[in-house]
Amino acid sequence: MGKTFNLEYIFEDGRFVQSRPFSLMLKPVGGACNLDCAYCYYKGGHLSGRMDMGRLEAVFENYGSSQPSGAPLTFIWHGGEPLLAGEEYLREAIRLQKTLFSGFGSGPRQVLNILQTNATAVTESLASFLAENGFLCGVSVDGPEILHDTSRKTLSGDGSWERTMRGIRLLQDAGVQVNAMVAVGKHNVAYPAQVYGFLKDAGLGYIQFLPVAEGPSGWLEGEDWGDFLCGAFDLWKISDIGKVFVNYFDNTLALHVGMEPDLCVLARTCPPCPSVEADGAVYACDHLSRPLGGNMLEGARLAEIMSSSQEYSHETEKYLSLSEKCRSCPYRRLCNGDCPVHRTVLLENGERISSLCPGYRKYFAYTYDFFAEWAASISIR
Repeated sequence: MGKTFNLEYIFEDGRFVQSRPFSLMLKPVGGACNLDCAYCYYKGGHLSGRMDMGRLEAVFENYGSSQPSGAPLTFIWHGGEPLLAGEEYLREAIRLQKTLFSGFGSGPRQVLNILQTNATAVTESLASFLAENGFLCGVSVDGPEILHDTSRKTLSGDGSWERTMRGIRLLQDAGVQVNAMVAVGKHNVAYPAQVYGFLKDAGLGYIQFLPVAEGPSGWLEGEDWGDFLCGAFDLWKISDIGKVFVNYFDNTLALHVGMEPDLCVLARTCPPCPSVEADGAVYACDHLSRPLGGNMLEGARLAEIMSSSQEYSHETEKYLSLSEKCRSCPYRRLCNGDCPVHRTVLLENGERISSLCPGYRKYFAYTYDFFAEWAASISIR
């Protein structure tokens, strides 16, 4: 597993735990999915079957025991499409959580479940269950039907928009908080007004824009990405501040104020967020095929995996491999070089920068004065 690094896990109540809490991404069906999206970076990945309840219990216990007492436990259900596991599977999983964590450690643990889904399999019964158990749902929707269906198709080649929107409405009617997870790629990047306007009209007040800078459909041009963010920003600032929450805009303000962003691509280092596959293998990141050298179903303890030299290298590589061009950029403290996965442009000196660099420079320059003035007013108060 490699050597551990200083004070990243501690001995508490007879067990080794992490000194810093982190969420756990679960992939109960691996990469299995009922859609065939053109830009999927995970297509065909880790088709290792469904994680049965015995394995899931072992993962729950392993993760729970790795976290400091009193720290909330955050499970991110991901895929593939996690709802392919079935509604009864989720119900049994939550019953298991309540059994395991109601008296865990020194007392009941706060548990948060986040479901990332395409919503095509959502039923009224499932929506009610998710609401009753406090699930937060991130739903993949790329804008109005004509844009969404260009890239998000079913396995038979049909569009998925109608089924996705039906699922969103069921979730909203049940009282589930829904975040729109919007992949921005060649299919919709030229239409920021249409995409933003549609999401707002659909009552989706929490929006996460995700650039398609990897995957089989080709690269998103950096300049286009910048134009998209600027176009959406222009609409948002008119009347939606404090009403519609957009990941890039919220995090840009946080960075101007001097806070740490919760958007990992803008952070100085990669935050700890392990991903566990259905077979128990642990990966440093959902976007990296980089195993951390341990399997949660074969005796490896997550607290030690997350304190390994492999994890340390993963977290620090983002900063340590930052190019000289990035280090001298006026927007470095806002961008931090973007995600290492996006650093595909090779410079003459052998260093790499993000393919989205032109877009980020355009967006941060365009919005700089607005957010700087806002940050200054917050500081004055």
